Amino acid sequence: MPRPSVTSEFVRTPAASPVDAGARVMALIGHGSDKLVIQQAIVKGTADGQDPLAHTATAILKVGNFKGTEDYVMTTDYILTAGKIDWSPANDQPVTGATYYVTYEYAKVTADYAPFLTDSFDEVINRVGPINLTTGDLDVTSYLTAAAQIAFNVGVRQVIICQVETNDTTGFSGAYDKLEQPIETVNPYYIVPLLGSLGTIGDFNTARGTALTHVNKMSSEEFGKERQLYTGLKDYVGSGLGVSDFVALATALGTSRVILAGQYNPLRVIDSSDVELDGTFEAVMLASYRSSQSRASDPMMNKPITGAFSGYATRWGDIDIDNLVDGSVCVTEETAGVIKVVDDITTDNSDEIEIDINTVEARDVLVSTLRNAIYDRYVGARGDNTISSQLKKFTNDYLSGQVGTGLIAAIGAISANRKPGSLREWEIAFSYLPITKVRDIKIRFSVDLGLAA
Repeated sequence: MPRPSVTSEFVRTPAASPVDAGARVMALIGHGSDKLVIQQAIVKGTADGQDPLAHTATAILKVGNFKGTEDYVMTTDYILTAGKIDWSPANDQPVTGATYYVTYEYAKVTADYAPFLTDSFDEVINRVGPINLTTGDLDVTSYLTAAAQIAFNVGVRQVIICQVETNDTTGFSGAYDKLEQPIETVNPYYIVPLLGSLGTIGDFNTARGTALTHVNKMSSEEFGKERQLYTGLKDYVGSGLGVSDFVALATALGTSRVILAGQYNPLRVIDSSDVELDGTFEAVMLASYRSSQSRASDPMMNKPITGAFSGYATRWGDIDIDNLVDGSVCVTEETAGVIKVVDDITTDNSDEIEIDINTVEARDVLVSTLRNAIYDRYVGARGDNTISSQLKKFTNDYLSGQVGTGLIAAIGAISANRKPGSLREWEIAFSYLPITKVRDIKIRFSVDLGLAA
C-alpha cells in the first residue's frame, strides 16, 4: 500500500516565506496609550503671555530651566490654556528671551499610529506607552507594550508594532489594512493581534475573523505574501475555559495558516507581582519563539521557552493535553517552572502533514524560493522545444541543493510542462520527503515566464 501524501497547489507561490529567522518578522497589533509625552525647549515670549508648543498639550507634567534647581509650579506660576503654556498667574517665570523646558502630554494623531519596525523596547515605550497596572490587572493601554516586552525577552531581533487607533473591531480592522504594505521594506510573516483588550466575546471573535481574512488575502494570488496568524482565547465568563472550547474554535478555523494557543491565563511578573494575562499573550510567546528560530523546519516541541511567563494560573492535565493536541490546538505545559511546547501544530487537522507547523512553513519557504529562482532564470527567455527539459533539470538541481539544509530529506519525481491552454505559464510538479516526517509531500504550482515565441 503506498504511503499517503498531501498535494499543495499554488497558482502563484507565496513570495514572503523567508528561511532566515531574522526575516520572519512578527507584527503585534493591539491597544496602547492614546497620548504621547514630549519634552520641548521653549523661548520665553512676552511677560505674562502664552507660549505656543509644537503640539496641543492635554496636560503639562513639568516646567523648569534645568540649568539650576528652579522648577515652576502649576496654577501658581503658569496654567494650561488652549493647549499652550500660559504665564498669566504672573508669579515666577523665565525672563523674556530665555530658554526653558516643558514636558507635556498631547493626543496622538493618525500619523502617530503608523506601524513601525523596531529592535528597541525603549522605542516601543516611547511611541506606544509604558506598562501600567489597574487594580492589579494589566491596563488595556499597556497590552501592546507588554506583548513587545515578551517578544524581545523570548528572543526576537525585530518586531513590527501596529497600534490600533480605537480599541474596537474597527480599530483592529484598520490596523490590518495598514499591514498590507511593507513596513520599512519588511513584510510581516507572523500576525499576532492582542484581542484580549476588547470588551466582549463577540468583538473578540469578530476581530479574529478579520485577522484571518487579512492573512488569507495577503497569501492570495494577488499579494503573494504567505502569513501565519497566531491567536489565543480569553476567559470572559470567568468560570474557566474547557478543552471543548479550544477544539471547537480550532475546528472552526481549520487552516494551516492559523496557530491556536492552548493556554488562556499565563502569568507574568509585573511590579513584583504575578499578573494574569490572556491567551493572546500565549500566542505572542509562541510566535516569538517561531520567529527567533534559525530554520523554518525546526519544531518547537519540548524545548524550553524562557523570558515569557512565570507560570500558568491553570494547568492542563495529561488527558486534556492529549485531547487538545488531537483537536489541533498548540499546547504548552509547565514542568518544574519550565515552559515547553507539547506539540507544534496548526489548526488544520485534515492531514498529519498539515497539522505539523514547521513542515508547513518549510514547504512554503521551499516553493517560494524555487519559484522565484525559476522566474529570475527564465522570465522573458526565448521559448523552444527544450524548455520543459531545461525547467525539469533546473528544478532537480535546485532541490538537490536543498537536501540536508533543513528543508528536504529526499526528492522524488519531477515534471515541468506548459500549462494547458496557455502560451506563457508552466506547471512545475515534484514530490519530496520533509526533514521531520516520513511522508511524501507533493507540490504543484504554476509560474508565468512570459516566454518569447
